[in-house]
Amino acid sequence: MPESSKNAEGPALDSLEKMIAAKKQEAAATDRTLAAPLSSTSAAAGTTGATIKTVQNEQPWTPALVGGLSLGLMVFGVFIFCLITHLVKEGKVTEPAGDGQWLLRLMVVPLCVLAAVLLVIVGFSNEQTAPAVGLLGTIIGYLLGSGARGVAPVGATAVQQGATPSPPVKPSSGT
Repeated sequence: MPESSKNAEGPALDSLEKMIAAKKQEAAATDRTLAAPLSSTSAAAGTTGATIKTVQNEQPWTPALVGGLSLGLMVFGVFIFCLITHLVKEGKVTEPAGDGQWLLRLMVVPLCVLAAVLLVIVGFSNEQTAPAVGLLGTIIGYLLGSGARGVAPVGATAVQQGATPSPPVKPSSGT
């Protein structure tokens, strides 16, 4: 009995092994194509013999480069916030009349921009960064859009709003 079942499985195993071997050859051909030396492009760029190997969803930057760029961005952010603090203390940046959120805007907008750039540098995928960048944009939009718009309170007249009243119009005599 085992002999007959072995004969029945033989062709199935052979075809499975052939399919596996074909897939391995196909994968090796793809790897050779991706790692092929650059002929015309590398000669023009001056990097003769360079190879390109790209793998989908792989970070193209080295961890050392990502760390250096992230650290540099953080140092730049600290410099920006120190500069903003210095300018506010020196009185170079003053509070606009009627705007209680000016300091919040002054600090949060650069923070959101730096956070968005840091997300890009660190190299998360688009699916991961899109909601975060959308949230940062929403925060900035709210802060910039919620400022004093010059809208008068209900029931206020032009004189109460600070506008100068126009002089009364005298009727002209046509005679």
